[in-house]
Amino acid sequence: MVGRTPKSPPTAFKATVSPFAIREIWSIAYRLKEAIPAEVANRLLEQNGQVTLGAWHIRKMGTDHGASFSAQIAADTDQTTLRWALYGLPPRAHQMQKELTQKDEL
Repeated sequence: MVGRTPKSPPTAFKATVSPFAIREIWSIAYRLKEAIPAEVANRLLEQNGQVTLGAWHIRKMGTDHGASFSAQIAADTDQTTLRWALYGLPPRAHQMQKELTQKDEL
């Protein structure tokens, strides 16, 4: 992530799915007041087939709709994996934001 600090840092939350504790880390790439257009959703699905770890998700965020790149890792993961998730997701989200909007807002 050299040369860029995301305006919205990655977000994380922890969930327990017995017997596992999972941490989801995500970075927003696209945000609208209305539902995500079908062509954008299809583009995100295409991209999901090209990644090994992580996936694009469409989320309702208050009154907005958004697309984020997310990874789910073990809550007690090692520092290397956690660092990868925290620093590896935002560049992918930023790249998609530029592709979809030609802007650098998030």
